[in-house]
Amino acid sequence: MELPWYRTAKGRNVLLTGGLLALALLFSLVAPSLAFWAYAAATLIGVWPLVLKALASTRLGEPFTINTLISVAAIGAIAIGEAAEGALVVFLFAVGELLENIAAGRARAGIQALAALAPKTALLLDGGQTREVPVEQLQVGQLVRVPPGGRVPADGTITEGHSNLDDSPVTGESVPVHKGAGDTVYAGSINTDGVLTVRVDRGASDNTIARIIHLVEEAESAKAPTARFIDRFSRWYTPAAMLIALLFAVLPRCCSVSRGTNGSTRASRCC
Repeated sequence: MELPWYRTAKGRNVLLTGGLLALALLFSLVAPSLAFWAYAAATLIGVWPLVLKALASTRLGEPFTINTLISVAAIGAIAIGEAAEGALVVFLFAVGELLENIAAGRARAGIQALAALAPKTALLLDGGQTREVPVEQLQVGQLVRVPPGGRVPADGTITEGHSNLDDSPVTGESVPVHKGAGDTVYAGSINTDGVLTVRVDRGASDNTIARIIHLVEEAESAKAPTARFIDRFSRWYTPAAMLIALLFAVLPRCCSVSRGTNGSTRASRCC
């Protein structure tokens, strides 16, 4: 069962970090001397999960990830006395991760709803009699009986009978479609009135619903071309950005200008 977003680890992290950020903002108004420490606490608490992810990625041979960049930026912000900026960056990043998690959860719920459309059993015609069998045992070419109000157990073709079928769970068609002998039916469609005899054309693992689920899962697991480009780019951008920031933070200005006693520029002196 999918947990509400506020009960997940990322949800609790967003709420806690956001609460500390709001508290720090309040301190900046009523007790400015405490504001820095509140911002620093919000930053450290919010960035801690990212630090753990960055360390795990480093152990796997991927030291320069977005988690590494955000972690270094947040801790560096505290070091230079800009904890407020660090807390805000960490909070916004946590919100982005939470939204991504919610979207993934909804996609999983959609897949589960699709899987629930197909019935678990079917009425198999065998020697003029019907017997209930699991849909996984149906084989191509077998005949099944679909009573009024029942769901079609497999993709197939009507061989006998006619009825209105509600295909909306599978195709999105809002109006029931009248079908008869020779027409194609889909697993999960609802037979609204007549009795149908259907020849199985596809097994349970290859019906329309199973293929939709497979395509959705494949789309979720595969990264978009833009995401793949960002991953490749970050391998160069992250260390370059960290190196440039280090140079600006550590190295003094290379050259300074010395002036004469009369105020005129006399020479440049390099450190």
